Amino acid sequence: MSASLNFLPIHLFHQTQLVGNSVPQLDLNRFSEMFDSTEFSLKQFESMKKEIVEVFKSTSYSNTELNQFIEKSILWGFSNNEYSKMFSFLSETFNLDQLTALAEEQARVNNEPFTPIDELVDQRADLYKILDISTTNVRPKAWKKSLSRILNFIPNIIMKIVNLIINTFSYLDTQKKFTSLWDRYSLIDILYKFILIPVALTTILTPILVTTAKVYLVAALIIVVVGLAIAAYRAWVKPVPDDILNCENLDKRMKLGKIEPKVGPPVELDRLKAALMSDSNVLLIGDSGSGKTALVEYLVQQKKEGILPPKLQALHNFLFDCGALRGSNTYGYSELIYQTKDQIEGKEHKLGLFFDELDQISSDKSCFEAFKKHFFSEGDGLQIIAATTRKGYVKINEEVQGSFGRRTIKIFLDNPDTDRFKLILRDFLIREANDISFDEEAIATLVQLVQDTSTYSPNIGHIAKAKQLMKEIVGECRYTFTPNYTPSDLTKLRNKYNEISSRIAASFNTEASLFQERKELKMKIVEREKLLEKQKKLLDRIQKVVIGRNAIKLHYSKLSKHIQEIRLSSPNKLKIDTTDEQAKKLILLYHFYASKVLPNQLEKLFSEIEKTMENGNQEMALRIDSQLVKKTFEGAQKLEITLNKKDEG
Repeated sequence: MSASLNFLPIHLFHQTQLVGNSVPQLDLNRFSEMFDSTEFSLKQFESMKKEIVEVFKSTSYSNTELNQFIEKSILWGFSNNEYSKMFSFLSETFNLDQLTALAEEQARVNNEPFTPIDELVDQRADLYKILDISTTNVRPKAWKKSLSRILNFIPNIIMKIVNLIINTFSYLDTQKKFTSLWDRYSLIDILYKFILIPVALTTILTPILVTTAKVYLVAALIIVVVGLAIAAYRAWVKPVPDDILNCENLDKRMKLGKIEPKVGPPVELDRLKAALMSDSNVLLIGDSGSGKTALVEYLVQQKKEGILPPKLQALHNFLFDCGALRGSNTYGYSELIYQTKDQIEGKEHKLGLFFDELDQISSDKSCFEAFKKHFFSEGDGLQIIAATTRKGYVKINEEVQGSFGRRTIKIFLDNPDTDRFKLILRDFLIREANDISFDEEAIATLVQLVQDTSTYSPNIGHIAKAKQLMKEIVGECRYTFTPNYTPSDLTKLRNKYNEISSRIAASFNTEASLFQERKELKMKIVEREKLLEKQKKLLDRIQKVVIGRNAIKLHYSKLSKHIQEIRLSSPNKLKIDTTDEQAKKLILLYHFYASKVLPNQLEKLFSEIEKTMENGNQEMALRIDSQLVKKTFEGAQKLEITLNKKDEG
């Protein structure tokens, strides 16, 4: 037997007589037992890889034995946070035909239909679009980063100079009110330097042209040409600015990833796009948290994806701060409206302005009239989307009359249907809680509770309520998984121990029973701490499995996208290269093994923790299930009732 095999406990192997240079016969069942051995480590595994591969090549095993070995290997990889290397090892050990045959056998044993590899690839490629792997944070290698900086240095410098010039013209063109000492100083400095321009020109030209008249004439011509260039820039070249006064650039926020992705396009989104295509202004009406802002953000997301009609794709989307407009005490709303309108003058047809909480403006009739005058001008091409609550809409109708109602298309946002509601929550959990296990029943339970309980936060939309509750649930689970987590029963024991210790320390004549009680509490605390340590080890294993499972979902979806692109670009290609074959083997391993093995492993780990909790009054948020959802919902509902009673009192 080779030296590397001797790293393992000798009882795991079935030794046979060597014939020439042949590889020793290895009992696969005993070989699988090594994953349960405390002596087995990744270092040993790495040193044995070649010998293991040779054993598989030279020995025949049944499909059942091989499938059991693969499952055991995957479990060991996830439990030890080495799943990536284990998958690589398995894909190197078996060729594509062998692994396909094993996967087909696995499907037959489980009474499931076998899905060919090409269909699996298409399925995972579709998931790649949903999971948006391109947004994952992957660190480039140091030398690639340095090379990229060197190659981009010169064009970046040029672009920075160009942007500086353009931004300077835009800055001078805003005619904004300067609100600070620094702003006033900047204005004075700019004016001073502009005055110095003719002085500098005459100083430079005098030695060249000599004659005073020529110097003044050429200097004047230079100034006129620069003036005409600035005028031409303002008329024809001036781009839509990245920053507009009193507004927030939604396109930039989407590009920077500050807007969470949306799923399941609602019917209202099609209505919104149709209204904008007809050059109409839109008023979104719905309860707080019903998705008015999310609908506009969805439009911006589709612009980023490049799937909007050309007219809407060309729009630059901004969010106007209605609160700042209504609450300005320095200049008043007229000045703020004028500043914004003046900055976008001539570019209205390229802009889409979103006015959230429009009822804030309508509460002041003169403010609303100024708003209509500057932003509802006929024929300027500006696209307006406004949003308000149902109560706000009633207020607008009561306080504002005239052309506003006639010139807007109204879209009412109701709460989503059950299927879309579940889709939104599922997507929310995948993005915000990828380190926590959750089941579909939990999502269905929360949807049911929110839909059926009209008395809980009646003025808030279903989506907003459900997300807020889910955030609280996620927080409870995350707290349970932190290393410094302390369960409530242990905290009570420690508090009781400290209380008795204080009583003993404060008295000269302490009863012996108190010393005995403190001693017993100390023993309980030590016992409970040992149990907690065991639970934390199990929690750590659970989290590794959950995080690893999500990581390979992303990884294999990306591989599937790659293979699909290769196939579509070369439909007549009969033979795939080694890289594609490796990717296909990894997809088979995930689909037919990891996706079945890992849920079973999680259930086993959850059961182990729950057994340790049976004897005590312990509560641990291990995963997002229906029980935790109900408990959190009931707690939130009771708190709201209590607060409402205090307000009434």
